[in-house]
Amino acid sequence: AEAAYRILQEDKVSISREMFALWLQDTEFTTMLEEADVDMSDKFRMFDILDVDMGGELSADELVTGLMQLRGDVSKGDIVAIMLKVRHLTYAIDEIQQTLKDFCPSVLQEFRSWKPTL
Repeated sequence: AEAAYRILQEDKVSISREMFALWLQDTEFTTMLEEADVDMSDKFRMFDILDVDMGGELSADELVTGLMQLRGDVSKGDIVAIMLKVRHLTYAIDEIQQTLKDFCPSVLQEFRSWKPTL
């Protein structure tokens, strides 16, 4: 597994959504994930969960790090960490909004009308 990871990382291989979907149809791949205690309950959204930078492709780091984090049960610590990160991001966005309000009112208006695509 380490050798495969090194090859993916050194060659800067990216995994497309289509390739990952094919992997999820491979019983050997899904069995390996299940044996590693990777949560497969939401396997059809797994690509989006792993695609941290939302670039539409998975890097070796996104794949390995994400799969490792999907192992095991959700703990109270996981939930608290997410809550704290969301609180921090909310504070940062509020700060950005205030700066835009003070210095760039037209940019703020555009920012407020922006709708993210998920």
